[in-house]
Amino acid sequence: MYIRTTTRKNKNGTTTQYVQLAHNEWLPKAKRANAKVLYNFGRREDVSNESLERLARSIQRFIGTSASKLTRRASRLDVKVKALKERRKAATMVCDIVAALIDAEQNYVDNTPQNLRNSARYDMALERILSLQEALDILEQAYND
Repeated sequence: MYIRTTTRKNKNGTTTQYVQLAHNEWLPKAKRANAKVLYNFGRREDVSNESLERLARSIQRFIGTSASKLTRRASRLDVKVKALKERRKAATMVCDIVAALIDAEQNYVDNTPQNLRNSARYDMALERILSLQEALDILEQAYND
């Protein structure tokens, strides 16, 4: 959960900001996160920082931690999120490389002359395509989980 602000442009050219309590929900079919607004605080100029501070203190009392502990915990979570993003980037790169290898092997198979299609090299290329496709399926499944 987080506090977010959204901006809207009025007909007269001015902008208005709204403050909301939101939570991201993962949409597996779309393969993206969608922000779900849990509470609208209203216009930014109408929301007092004191009321948000009271809310934060109330949450701290409820969970029984101090602000310094929350700050330390948040910084550890930030490091984990950055590491997760780096792993996802690496997984995407590996999937791209495996897909390129599959394309290269498929190109070889498609362009092999008819008289060489019974060769050991041709059979090995077919086996490599199957193995690489299995590996790609496993990588994509692990990435989506």
